[in-house]
Amino acid sequence: MTTTTSAAAPPSRSAGPFPALPALPAPDPPAQPVGAAAPASACPILDDLVASGAVEDGTRQLVALLRAQDYSISDLLRDVRAAKARAGAQHAALLDDVLAACINQTSAIHEAAVENMQHGFCELTADGCVLYANPALLSLLPGCEGQELAAHFPGNPDGVRAALAGRAAGQVHRFDLEAGGQLRPVLAEFGPVRGGATAYGLITDLTHAQDAERRTHDTAPFAILKLDPQHRITYANEAAGRLLGGTPQDMVGRDAGSLVRRPKDVEVLEREYEKRRQGETSEYELEIQPINSDAPARVVVRSIPEGDPGGAIASTLVTLSPMAAELAAQGILDDVAQETGGERLFGRLLDRLRPLVPFDTAILLIYNKRRTSSRILFSKPAAGANELWIPIPEAFRSIVDGPKPYGDLRGTLLATEGGQDCPSRAPSRSCSGASSTGGTPCRSGTVTRMRC
Repeated sequence: MTTTTSAAAPPSRSAGPFPALPALPAPDPPAQPVGAAAPASACPILDDLVASGAVEDGTRQLVALLRAQDYSISDLLRDVRAAKARAGAQHAALLDDVLAACINQTSAIHEAAVENMQHGFCELTADGCVLYANPALLSLLPGCEGQELAAHFPGNPDGVRAALAGRAAGQVHRFDLEAGGQLRPVLAEFGPVRGGATAYGLITDLTHAQDAERRTHDTAPFAILKLDPQHRITYANEAAGRLLGGTPQDMVGRDAGSLVRRPKDVEVLEREYEKRRQGETSEYELEIQPINSDAPARVVVRSIPEGDPGGAIASTLVTLSPMAAELAAQGILDDVAQETGGERLFGRLLDRLRPLVPFDTAILLIYNKRRTSSRILFSKPAAGANELWIPIPEAFRSIVDGPKPYGDLRGTLLATEGGQDCPSRAPSRSCSGASSTGGTPCRSGTVTRMRC
């Protein structure tokens, strides 16, 4: 007896209350984009190689294919497996030899590129010791093989170690590399290779770029400093040397905080340091102490943090400008030394003082040798010269005893507002030099008409 079996029929699509649906056609394969090249394949080369036995010619063609951007070693492995399946086991050894030759030749190409590149490249152990360094890195760090790489970054060795440990893999950092006894700015990238058993380092020397930047800063008419993350001065231009009382070389290596003495300025500086760490820019005032002078200087400071490609603060660009009062004081000294016309000198002095001291009346006086009396040379509004010598009140004689900083002069004037030098009565604009009651001479003969 013969038994016949057959595949079960698929369930009817017409079951149920709905009418039968037509069968769906098989989906078309994805269309190749118009103008797109077919994926690269080594199959024709491998088939020709098996058929002809021309191993050298076939290997050369495969290496050329591997150099193309759209073909990789993994693609070659795939095609060799397919070629073995087509050619049979008798050709498997031949194809394996060809595959090994291709890998060796492409590795040699990569090694030659690493040897000839202008950037420093190294392979490191898991704990950060240099296994291999290319000639570019050896020119910066002779004999570095076998040493811990992080030790050559004295400003931030922990940052290098963190990158090597994989906590910042693939990021580009701005570091200072110590090479030949000097700190050289570099961009550095670190990351794991070979499954994390070793790591790579790629280091780009930025010295030439920094030198070009500094040549620009050297010509600036205002003081420029650069600070590292520990607030040490790494660069100072000529204008900074003049302002801070030394040469640019005297500045490099100093802690910027050593230029500040007053406790309240130290507090300001600490607050500003925190802003830099947060990546903020700001403008503020400080009293600084030049390194070769006992006279402090008031300056306006502008600080701009500079980040590395990874976002960390790598340095701070600082500009220093003398405050307007300091500049006006120097300008006044220059005017007095150079201007021979009294009325022109008076006009120039007013032009320099007007932005600093609001006033509606100004008087230019001369003093006798003992500085006990004065007389008016010029005034604004013009009131004409006064030939009368007016006694100078005791409270104001300290002002004319010698040169005074603007701040001291202004403080003295404000302290005497209100008529302390005329105790008998408040001063009046009609006062002619002595109080009407015969008391202490009043101050209208000197500066009552200048309002600070």
